Amino acid sequence: MLPCWAVVTARGDPAEMVGAAFLLVGAAIVLWMKLVSYVHCGFDCRDRRRTGEPLPGEKGFEGAVEDAPGAVSYPDNLTASNLLYYVAAPTLTYQVNFPRSPKVRLKWLARRALESLVAGAVLLIMTDQYLIPAFANSMMPFHRMDWSLMLERILKVSLPMLYVWLTGSYLLFHLLLNISGELLRFGDREFYRDWWNAATLEDYWRLWNMPVHRWMLRTVYFPCLRLKVPRQGAVLAVFFVSAVFHELVVGVPLRMFRAWAFLGIMLQIPLIMATRWMASRLKNQKLGNIAFWVSFCIIGQPVSAIMYYHDFLVEHHSEVLLALARASEKAPHCLVAP
Repeated sequence: MLPCWAVVTARGDPAEMVGAAFLLVGAAIVLWMKLVSYVHCGFDCRDRRRTGEPLPGEKGFEGAVEDAPGAVSYPDNLTASNLLYYVAAPTLTYQVNFPRSPKVRLKWLARRALESLVAGAVLLIMTDQYLIPAFANSMMPFHRMDWSLMLERILKVSLPMLYVWLTGSYLLFHLLLNISGELLRFGDREFYRDWWNAATLEDYWRLWNMPVHRWMLRTVYFPCLRLKVPRQGAVLAVFFVSAVFHELVVGVPLRMFRAWAFLGIMLQIPLIMATRWMASRLKNQKLGNIAFWVSFCIIGQPVSAIMYYHDFLVEHHSEVLLALARASEKAPHCLVAP
């Protein structure tokens, strides 16, 4: 709550502070998720000790982990150094002991660092040279609700949006998280799976972001099942929590709440049902994969991003929107500068 309050009440141009605000709110959400998982794990360990049923990693459990190098048993893990390592580690789900790699591979680390610099530069170039001009050229059709031009602009935005999203995903999940894991000798490097082969949207959400997926299972989904909530209700709770986080991480840095991100995540549920039906009834995995790419990457992301860009200009920079309107009147079929 405190970082969100600091962002919303800060003085200055929101456009100049949106990058720093995004990092601050994102870091606050990640830290909150980590601490919630830490509390959940500690609660389970205490609860099992009271009933005389120790969990793996606890003292008294058969086949305890004392023989592993650096391993500890509950409650010996309740130290500041253990907590700080978990806060820095590339995971959102706490456990008493994490797998550790034997050493830091300096040559491997140097290659990943160089790749990160290249990927970051490519990401900035594509955003500045292609994505933002495409957004700017889409404002007037959306502002005037010109449906034919809106569809054209969505398709024009979809390609640079897809490139930016893929590059950003590669930079975060394949490079930065692996660099963090290597520096900390963190052994579990499964940050994503082959989500690009997803036959349904449900498969995509299980495969593309493994740290968040495991946190949702451990902290939301399985507790709901233990409370006798039906499976459909537990899935709904997972997507509701995800939708709230997505809206926070977008709406707070932009200093406006339009619920486009929230609605976009909640609308995944009927799309999951549709793609699941296609995969089960039509027995064609390719059709489900095509439906995923079209609904999520070609239509969903560009529409949501354009709506936020438009509403941000209306809320904070109406003079820019007016300048774009004048430019589009003079050259209606040409790209205009952002």
